[in-house]
Amino acid sequence: MVIEPSVNGVSTRVIADRAFSGCNALVTVDIPSSVTEIHNRAFSGCTALREITCGESNLCNVDLLDEYVFSGCTSLQSVPQFDASVRMVVGNSAFSGCTSLKQVRFSYIDSFGDNAFYNCSSLESVWYGRVYPVDNRVIGRNAFSGCAALKEFTIPANVVKINDGAFANCVGLKQMNVDIATPPACEGTPFRGVNVGKVYLKVADSMMDAYRSAPVWSDFCFDPALLVTKINGITYEDGMVTACDGDVTDAVVEGFADGKKTVGIAEGAFADCVELMSVKLPVSVTEIGARAFSGCLALKTVVCDNPILGGACFVVSVGEYAFSGCGSLESVPAFAADKLVSFGQYAFSGCGSLQEVSLRSVEHFAPYMFSECLSMTSFAIPAETVSVGECAFAGCSGLTEMTSAAVEPPVCDLHAFEGVDLSAVTLTVGKESLEAYRQAEVWKDFHYEMTGLECVRTVDAGESATGAVYDMQGRRVPTPLPGGVYIVGGRKTLVK
Repeated sequence: MVIEPSVNGVSTRVIADRAFSGCNALVTVDIPSSVTEIHNRAFSGCTALREITCGESNLCNVDLLDEYVFSGCTSLQSVPQFDASVRMVVGNSAFSGCTSLKQVRFSYIDSFGDNAFYNCSSLESVWYGRVYPVDNRVIGRNAFSGCAALKEFTIPANVVKINDGAFANCVGLKQMNVDIATPPACEGTPFRGVNVGKVYLKVADSMMDAYRSAPVWSDFCFDPALLVTKINGITYEDGMVTACDGDVTDAVVEGFADGKKTVGIAEGAFADCVELMSVKLPVSVTEIGARAFSGCLALKTVVCDNPILGGACFVVSVGEYAFSGCGSLESVPAFAADKLVSFGQYAFSGCGSLQEVSLRSVEHFAPYMFSECLSMTSFAIPAETVSVGECAFAGCSGLTEMTSAAVEPPVCDLHAFEGVDLSAVTLTVGKESLEAYRQAEVWKDFHYEMTGLECVRTVDAGESATGAVYDMQGRRVPTPLPGGVYIVGGRKTLVK
């Protein structure tokens, strides 16, 4: 829906009380720059409302968000930057219950009312520019209570008091920034449910003594180095590997550090560690962030400490550029998670020595995911795959064999195999899928082989010797298996 900037020559300045309250079919709203006030419950309960915009600039001139204006808009994901030249007042419960909202931006903030962002569980960022220059403002009761995704917050410079529950249960909070000479008073328990001893309080050195002796503030951590654990050159923070010393050559990631299970490798954690040659991951790791290992020129092997499944890992998310430019990388663990694994663009781009990657369950091959993997000779497309993105395998000139367990040919970008002579690559598919592949764009350009092929779902690990499972190079492999072609009981078998 688009709100007109004027009607019959009269400018639209206000969205009145309950104007759209309970309009459950409303999905998007474009507010004109003429609007300066949004009144009580104007959009409350619009459960399907996903986006609010303000013209091409997406900068709106609203300076008053009254009580409950967007309360209960559970689908609301984005709002414009509130760019009014006069101070912005965020009314009581203005965004309460907006569980999908991730960020808000204010050019000129005055104050946050009671329950202003109560239970905005996805809210990650609250940004503001100028602060209204008076020294008598408060952060309202439960203003940010339940904002579990909020990691960092800067207290406006005009705040003299933080009311009870203002940041209650903000369990993801890592840093509070304060640039106020006199520590704001704390009513009740504003940080209830938050382990403030694990939250870095960033204040100027000249203010440090005042905060160290102030109630509530004195419980925060004043030295960020105390919040991390470092073992053998690897830094751990809250269950994530966040950094690695540049002189580490063989990295062994601990499964537990400081009493917390290691579940992921953070963005850029090992990036450009040019001395790094090998990495051993614990089986608990399920996430590898963007650029986690990018530019590790000497890195040759990444393994997972999982002897039960032959070193397979249960990573379900690999960020963009995660291993890009690792030109010496020869092997990574098999990705054996039952749930779909997501890969970002350029995840393995430029891994010229990488010979194979085994994937159990992938729906989309991201753009440039394996581009310029020159040493890769074979690859297996899992059964769940539905698309292969732009240049996903571009420049993989060593490819000679591919298999696809997908019954329906995945939608393939026309440049997915740019620079690969597909007529020289043998594609093995199930009997029931052969004709569909031979007619599908891109797939039709492969060479086909299907003699003696049958499709199966799983292979039990406890099979007798006659049912042992081997890969196409004759090496015995554990089960469960990622999708691909194997020798099972002496027969060539396509595992979906």
